[in-house]
Amino acid sequence: MASAMMESLFQRTLDDLVKGLRLQMVGESRYLAKALEEVRKEMKSTDPIIKVTALQKLTYLQMACGADMSWASFCAVEVMTMTRFSHKKVGYLAASQSFHEGTDVLVLTTNLLKKDLGSKNEYETSLAIECLSRILNADLAAALTPEVFTLMASSRSYIRKKATLVLLRVFVKYPDAIRVAFKRLVEKMDDADPQVVCAAVSVLCELTLKEPRAYLPLAPEFYRLLDKSSNNWLSIKLVKIFGALTPLEPRLGRKIAGPLCDLMRKVHAKSLLFECIRTVTLGLRDHTGAVKLCVEKLRENMDLGDPNLKYLGLKALAALMDSHPWALAESKEVIIKCLNDGDISIQRRALVLIMGMVSESNVVETVQVLLRYAQSADASFCNELLSSILQTCGRARYEIVSDFGWYVTVLSDIACIPHSEHGGEVGRQLMDVAIRVESVRTDVVRACCGLLADPALLGRPALQGALCAAAWIVGEHITRAPHGPYEVLEALLQPRTRLLHFSVHAVYLQTVLKVFVSYAISYQHRYFAKKEVLEQEEVVTQRGSLHAAVELIKENITPLMNSVDMEVQERACNVLGQLQPFEDPNDIHRVQDGFEMLTALSEVFSLDLGPVSVHAQGRVPLPENLLIENNLDALGPVCGSDDVLLNTGEAKTSTSYREWEAEFNFQPPSKENLSGVDPSSAALLQQHRHRYENFYLPSDAPVVDYPPAQLTLSAATTASTSHGPTDSSVFNENSLVWTKPRQAKARRPAVVALDDEDDLPGISTPVSKKGLKDELVFEAIRDALSADRNKGHSAADGLETPQGTSSSRKSGHGHRSTKNRDATNPRVDEIQIHAGDGVGQEADSQTPNVVHREHRRSRHHRPSKLEIHVINDGLSSENESEGTFKLSEKAHKKKHKHRSSHPRSRRPGKSPVSNSQNSGSIPDFLL
Repeated sequence: MASAMMESLFQRTLDDLVKGLRLQMVGESRYLAKALEEVRKEMKSTDPIIKVTALQKLTYLQMACGADMSWASFCAVEVMTMTRFSHKKVGYLAASQSFHEGTDVLVLTTNLLKKDLGSKNEYETSLAIECLSRILNADLAAALTPEVFTLMASSRSYIRKKATLVLLRVFVKYPDAIRVAFKRLVEKMDDADPQVVCAAVSVLCELTLKEPRAYLPLAPEFYRLLDKSSNNWLSIKLVKIFGALTPLEPRLGRKIAGPLCDLMRKVHAKSLLFECIRTVTLGLRDHTGAVKLCVEKLRENMDLGDPNLKYLGLKALAALMDSHPWALAESKEVIIKCLNDGDISIQRRALVLIMGMVSESNVVETVQVLLRYAQSADASFCNELLSSILQTCGRARYEIVSDFGWYVTVLSDIACIPHSEHGGEVGRQLMDVAIRVESVRTDVVRACCGLLADPALLGRPALQGALCAAAWIVGEHITRAPHGPYEVLEALLQPRTRLLHFSVHAVYLQTVLKVFVSYAISYQHRYFAKKEVLEQEEVVTQRGSLHAAVELIKENITPLMNSVDMEVQERACNVLGQLQPFEDPNDIHRVQDGFEMLTALSEVFSLDLGPVSVHAQGRVPLPENLLIENNLDALGPVCGSDDVLLNTGEAKTSTSYREWEAEFNFQPPSKENLSGVDPSSAALLQQHRHRYENFYLPSDAPVVDYPPAQLTLSAATTASTSHGPTDSSVFNENSLVWTKPRQAKARRPAVVALDDEDDLPGISTPVSKKGLKDELVFEAIRDALSADRNKGHSAADGLETPQGTSSSRKSGHGHRSTKNRDATNPRVDEIQIHAGDGVGQEADSQTPNVVHREHRRSRHHRPSKLEIHVINDGLSSENESEGTFKLSEKAHKKKHKHRSSHPRSRRPGKSPVSNSQNSGSIPDFLL
């Protein structure tokens, strides 16, 4: 006893631990390790005060420093069982913070929680409820549902509120509890305490957002609360519920349009205002007056300058973009101002709205505005602006672009913006326009020549895709170039081209050959038409002459013959080989032979290349005499006649092609070449390959795709992509100004279209599947709402009533008293649903079409609070699928008595509505 007192006397408290931790400027980890070791020793003490203090310190260390306290879970349970409230509070805090569904000692807390939930001390009960909401699992929920159900009828509103809130976790972990406690949860919406009502609506709101179909029958109760609510929090939850219900039932949206508009006009709370706006954008888009009021309120709040209001306003306008484009047009100025906002999320939202407003009539002005913003924006948002321009203008074969000359200038401007990283997409669209739109090829070649002549672009890796496309276009259409071929050669052979990637450099060399061939042929027509001999001085000294072009090419391409890239080497050798006949201009015969060779190449290069569909290969018909074997084992008899030499020198005959291929791992000769192959030579080659396999090139080596995949002609119809990092370069602001005069109603040039380019397989969005627990909750809620309200399960049944039985006992705790009911807001007792008026029809004619008969009333049956009868009179109308809803109200004035023990209360009865037919219907209430 004395030792325990000494230990408690010299034990460091939580305050000492916190002060010591704050004073540790260096060596904090050592201090923590020492404190944890001290806590471990103190946990073994039998003194409750020492153990509680140690657990308190450990809880703080876990919260502040992330220390592991799973080893102290049993100690937490021990402290939870202590009688003193101050000690019990520490144990519950530690359990709430460290326990989870897989904690081993969680099963030991069942009886303890059950005891504390039934305690007369409301604070102990509150501790147990709060801890239960954090550590709840399926076993605890099944065991403690009766206690929670009982606490919902407590006389203390503080306990009723907490018990109502914990029901959300109970329903999720244990869906069968819905059949016991859901009716009482609905009854809490009529509670005398506003806090309990808020708690019940909050729980129903969370459940409704997961599966709103099950809660449509509760719409009258929600409407009643919304109509008389003065609490902003309660109104927000109710409006959120209607936001989930109105898309499922259009008539419900028309009913709540008036109250929502009144709320938006008189409310001052921005949270409630924007929740009303969100509900209008979700389910009241057909109500023009509500939509106009929303747009007006959005513009007012976005002008206030609050970034949160701006973001919410842009998000609400985005929801109206498809159904009400006029809402965006009226708010265009406010949206464009948001591009200058410092918040990147607001900028992105504004960009989405601006691109959603783009049409053929305003595409020029919109793109120019975005280009000006892109010039001054940071790198990230600049590339988002440019990507939006490229995607919007290039969609559906440039359907909104009527002036392709203007668009070619836009593409070149995008490539010149310093932060641009979309060189690949710019190059793809330049090639696509050049190939498809013949009338604008001259403008495309002019823009490409400007890109090739700018040396600042060569040092930017992100633009190499655009430069590659520009080089190919200029070489393919060199006759349309605004400058002479010599100037184009100088642009292609400038020293900074060594910075280009090997694949791009190879395209440059191919373009040099094309330009030289075109230049030489035109030179031949000018000077050799009459067999005239060239003067030596003219050939050598004149800039732009054929000999000067040859010398320029040799000087810049000769070093490339030693390039490390094989493609660049080969093309450099090809170009220099074509120049050899022109090295000596005095050798007329050799020069003429060279011109003849270039003439043949010119005929090859003059062929036009058009767009090719990705499905073109599939359209090629197979020859009639072509036989394709899916099973290669059929080749066994063909290969089995050959004797294959093994390393031992013995001959072995393969029984099948599969065994033969697996044994030697090489490609066998084809059928056509098999007859011409010497069996002995083939066997020796096989043996050599088998022995020195590492020195052979792999047969499945990837083939170099040239030109790059994003720039091939077959990729002209693929989606746009983004590429590597950017570099800085000089950008002229005047290039953003479109100087070409606008033509009024200019006819759109013809764009070559492929008949199946829109049939490319896309990536489908994965369909999200609800979890098993959500489905169980939905089924339980539907059963609870569709069953007779007076035949619910009771706590006295011990939660053992089968799910599918039609009989149930009335709960002694589940009845509601009518004393607290407002006389001005009577409850709805009966709701009849008719599919038509049925004028002039007899009752007998309606009998075959009755969906569910009326619930018969007797002295042993009281009408339920919400009794639904579905009657179909067989008439066809526009509202045949929805029906017409009628209400009849009856005020219950008699006091309810506890009849759970009465034998008549256990009589079986029929449910007025079947589950399958009422799961998704709602009455058009209060009409």
